[in-house]
Amino acid sequence: MERRAFFSQGSCCIGATALVGLRSASLFADERKRRPKNVLFLMADEYNVRYLSANGHPQALTPNLDRLIREGAYFENALCSYPVCTPSRGTLHTGMWPHTHGQELNVNEAKAEDAAPGTSRGGLTAETRLLATSFHENGFACYHRGKWHLGAETRHACYNWNPRAEASDTSQRAFLAQWKKSHPVPADLPEGSWNEAGGWPVYAIPGMEKFKETKLPYIAGRCSLPLAQDPTVYYADRALEDLKERGGNPFMLTWSDPRPHGPHTIPDPYYDAVNPDTLPVPDNLHRPDYCAQDPSCQSYDKLMEFMGEAGVREYLRCYTGLVRKMDDQIGRLIQSLEQSGELEDTLIVFTADHGDMGGSHRTGGGKAIWEFYDEIVKVPLIMFWPKGIPAGRRIKTMAEGVDVMPTILDYAGLPVSAQCQGRSLRPYVEGAEDLDRPAFCEATNPEANLVRRLIRTQEWGLWFYCQGKPGQTFKEIRPVELYDMVNDPGQEHNLAGDPKHADVKKKMIKGILDWMERTGDPWLENMPYSQS
Repeated sequence: MERRAFFSQGSCCIGATALVGLRSASLFADERKRRPKNVLFLMADEYNVRYLSANGHPQALTPNLDRLIREGAYFENALCSYPVCTPSRGTLHTGMWPHTHGQELNVNEAKAEDAAPGTSRGGLTAETRLLATSFHENGFACYHRGKWHLGAETRHACYNWNPRAEASDTSQRAFLAQWKKSHPVPADLPEGSWNEAGGWPVYAIPGMEKFKETKLPYIAGRCSLPLAQDPTVYYADRALEDLKERGGNPFMLTWSDPRPHGPHTIPDPYYDAVNPDTLPVPDNLHRPDYCAQDPSCQSYDKLMEFMGEAGVREYLRCYTGLVRKMDDQIGRLIQSLEQSGELEDTLIVFTADHGDMGGSHRTGGGKAIWEFYDEIVKVPLIMFWPKGIPAGRRIKTMAEGVDVMPTILDYAGLPVSAQCQGRSLRPYVEGAEDLDRPAFCEATNPEANLVRRLIRTQEWGLWFYCQGKPGQTFKEIRPVELYDMVNDPGQEHNLAGDPKHADVKKKMIKGILDWMERTGDPWLENMPYSQS
C-alpha cells in the first residue's frame, strides 16, 4: 500500500483528499441555516468500540446506538484526548487539551476539598467556560446527569441554576442509602457471595474471591441489587425527570453513564442474558515485558492464575452485560423524545471518555495500562440529527476529543470560543474525507514528571514515554513504540527499532513535537528530541 505524506496539512486543516467530498456538502447547504432545537450529549465511561453490534459484536447488543449510527454519522477513527477519565472529560467539556485545561490527573471526588479548583486534582474552576455555558447563555435549560468527575458541577452557572442539580458523582449513593433503610438485603438470597455492591451481595464464579487477597482493583460477577436501584438506571430516571420538568424550553442535556467502567458487577436480566462460552476473545495477546508492572496487566495475570480462560470470559460477560444495560437506558431517552415529538429536532452525540482493553494484550480494564493501544484510545463517536445530518455516513477521517465541543456548537449555530483547540467535524459529517489528518493523544503525571504522547494516522501509530527531573531534558524510560496499523492492526510488532522504518519514526516524532508546539504543550521543552 502506498503511504501518504502525512502531516502535510496539519491536524486542524482539511487536506486535498477532502476537496471532492466537500462538494457533496453543498447538498446540505440549506441545512446549515437550520439549528437543532435541543442537544442530547450521551457519554459512556471506558467503552471499547468493538462492543457495538453495529461493529459486528455478536452479544453486545446495542440496537439504540445502532439506530443512531444507521440514521446518522459514525466516526470509525475517533480518539480520546487522554485515556483517563478526568482529563478526557475535561477536554470534552472545554474543547481544550488536558495540558491546557489543567486536569491531568483524576479528581478524587471524596477528597475534592483537599485540592484547589484548577489544580491537576482539583477539578475545573467555576470560571471555566464549558460546552453547556454557551447553551445556558442562549436560553437553553442545561442539565448534567451521571458521571462528572471534574469537581463539583454546581460550581458552574450553567448547572447551578437548577435546584435539582446534584453536586457530585456520588449522588446515586445517597439515593441508594435512603432506599436501603426500608429495603434491607433479603435473608433468602443464595449463599456464595464474596463481595458487595451498594451493600448487596455480588456472586462470582469460583476463584474470583481470591482477588480479595491481592488488593488489586478488580471485581466481576452477578449483583443481586435490583435493577431499579442500579446507577445507570438511576441517572436515566433523573434525566427523564429533567426532560419532563423543563416544559417546552430548548434543552442541552448531558447523560453520562458511569459504566461499563468497573466494578464489573451486573444485575439480572443482563447477567443471564450473556453466554460467556460463545463470547469473542481477543487474539492479539502480545505485550512488552515492561508492561507487567501496570495494574491492569496484573489484574489480568491474576485472572488467568486463579481461573484461566473462564475468568477472562466472566470479565467479558459482565462488561457485555453493562453495555447492553447502557443501551437500554439510551433507548428510554430516545423513546421519550419520540413520544414528545422532539426527536427530529434534537442533535444527539454519543462518545466515551476512553476505551477498555477487553483482554487484548493480556490486559483487563481501562486507564491503568500505561500504553496507547487502540483498545484504550479509540472511542465511539456518533452524531445524529434527522433534519441536518445525512444518514448512514461511516467516516474514516481521524477525529479527536477536542473536536467534539466545537462540532456541537457549530451545529447549534453558537460561536466557537477561542479556547477551543479542536475544529468542527461538520465537513466530514456532510461528505468530506481527509485521510491525511493525524490525531493525537496525551497522558501526563505532573507529580512524577512523566510524559506520554501519541500520534495516530490511517497507517501508523507511534508513542513515546519520557520522564525526568524538573529543568532537565527527560529520558525515554520505555522504548518508543511504532506500529503498522495496516498490516498489524492488533499492534503486536513494534517496528521502532527497525532501520527500515527509521524515516517513518522520525516523521512521526516530529509530528508530535509540532503538535506540542502548536497547542502550547508546556512539556515540549523537556523532550529529548530535536525538532530539526
